[in-house]
This record gives sequence, structure tokens and C-alpha cells, in this order.
Amino acid sequence: MQTNLHLYHNVLARLGQLLPRERITRRRNMALLVVGLYLSRSVHLSLVVRKWPSASKEPSLVNRLRRFLINRRLEVRRWYEPVVLELLRSAAGSPIRLVIDATKVGQHHRLLTIGLAYKRRTLPLVWSVHRGSRGHTSSVRTGSNVVSGSDNPSLFVSRLTSQSDVWLVKRLKRR
Repeated sequence: MQTNLHLYHNVLARLGQLLPRERITRRRNMALLVVGLYLSRSVHLSLVVRKWPSASKEPSLVNRLRRFLINRRLEVRRWYEPVVLELLRSAAGSPIRLVIDATKVGQHHRLLTIGLAYKRRTLPLVWSVHRGSRGHTSSVRTGSNVVSGSDNPSLFVSRLTSQSDVWLVKRLKRR
């Protein structure tokens, strides 16, 4: 519990630096979410809240997290942009490997994710949900300057499924 509390305070302080104008209640909830996701290694809300430094009952914490996640005033892209910039800055001195993945979500949608490969994990940089559920192609590996400022980035494309995916890759290359 003490480690959880220490991690929570560190994350909350960092969120305060990255998003100083955001409401403190949202920063607290985001810090709790980050700590729970990290320590539980799960996205199931009940498992996430079990790692929170709180003595409250689990159903109450799950409801709190659910309300936070459905809050329309929480602008995900604005919140996540400083995190993405920091991830890219920290990786700037070394080769960057981007992972592009299209995953089927439900029967009629797929999730497209572009992430930074880091220590056997993929840290998401951008994502979007698209209507449709197509097949997938084999992985493609190309060496190109996808992220400006990198000398030797590699791009791994897994299950690239449509023209909109290709458009996103081209747009990323231009930046």
C-alpha cells in the first residue's frame, strides 16, 4: 500500500506539471487510473481499483472510475499529448521503432493503434476506432524517417487493413 501511495503522489505531481490548468479532481482520478493500470497490469476496472491506495470498498471505487472514464469533459487527446511528446523526447537519442496494429473490436469495428516499442511493450502514441472489420495482411518492416529528428527509425506494420490506415502513416511521416 505504501508503494502505491508513493507512486500515486509521484504521478499526481507529474500530472500537475503537465496539466496545471486541469481540475485537481480530474488529475487525482487520472493519477489513480495510471497507478491502477500500471500495478494491476490489467484494464478490468475491478482489478485496477484494487491497486489504488484507498480503504474504500471496491464497488464504490469502480463506480468512481467508471464515472471518470465517461466524463465528456475529459479531453483524452489534450491530456495525452504531453505524455506522447515526453515519450518521443526520451526516445530521441536512439532508434525509434513504431508499431502499427489494427485490432478487431466487437463485430463491426477495429482499433488502429500506433505505438512506440519500448522494452518488449508498446506505448500507445495515437489510436482511433474505425467502422468495419476486414482481414489482415502479413507484417511489413520498413526503415524510413517516420519521426523527425531520428536517424534510424523502423516502422513495423502489423495487420494493416485499409487505405485510412495508410493515410495515417503518411500523415505521421510528414510531421
